[in-house]
Formats: sequence, structure tokens, C-alpha cells
Amino acid sequence: MRKHPLKTLFLTVLAGSSFPLAAFGMPPIAQQTQTKPPSALTLKCVITPQRITIPPNGYASSMNYQLPASCTEANFIISAKQGQLMVLVLSSPGAARADINSPDGKSDGQLVGNGGVIFSKTLTSTGDYKIRISKSPIAEPWAGQIILTAVVQPNI
Repeated sequence: MRKHPLKTLFLTVLAGSSFPLAAFGMPPIAQQTQTKPPSALTLKCVITPQRITIPPNGYASSMNYQLPASCTEANFIISAKQGQLMVLVLSSPGAARADINSPDGKSDGQLVGNGGVIFSKTLTSTGDYKIRISKSPIAEPWAGQIILTAVVQPNI
């Protein structure tokens, strides 16, 4: 039997549609699932804390961070001095918790919901302050961009 290009084209078009091929006495064509290659934009959990740097002659800086669904937390570090007032403000797409650890080992933490002021204190020591933002385990799962803004009053 000789194949006709037009018949092959017609069957190809029918196979891509929802037209029932059984009307022509042909078995239905199984739907093929295509596996997409992993995207180059696939985000992984970053273990290394992201450093927030206050610019020279400045007093504030913001860090945007994309937190994927597979990660439960993001970590940041900021250097500050004893006696400075530091205010940290968080914006997140879901309920989060903030833990701030000072260089002298003191810890401060609180549930913050979807954001707001997570820390506002006069600092008790000089050095790196570690900030851990984690997803609330009792809230709805979420993923997306978090924004952490640090405002540090310069020493006068």
C-alpha cells in the first residue's frame, strides 16, 4: 500500500486534536508526555549567609532574596557596632520567623507574619550579627522573594 503525504498530514493533525480516531477504525493514539529539561533558573538553597553591607556615608541597605519552596530558611550577616541603633524590616510572601544572634551570643527571635519590623534595638556588642529568616512550619507553605532592609544609625 502506498502512503500519501496528504493522508499522513491529515492523521498527524488529527492525532494532535481531540478528534476520535476510532471513527476511522483506528486505535486511539496514546498521549505522550514530554519531560522538560531542568531550567537554568532552578533555584537551590544557599547555605552561605548573604552579607548586607551599609554603603559608605549611608545608613541603610536592602537585600532581595528569592527563597524557593524547597528551602526553609535564608541567612544574612550584617556588621555593626556597640551603641548603634539597628532596625531590621522584613517583607515576605508568607508567614516567617526571624532569629537574630549578636556577636556576644545573645539571641532575639520572634514570629513576624508576612513582614514588618523584626528587630529594633540599641546594639550591645560590636561585630557580625547573624539573621536567620525561616518559614513558619505551622503556616501555609510559600516561596518567593523576601526583602530584608537594615537601618543602622551611625555612631555620632
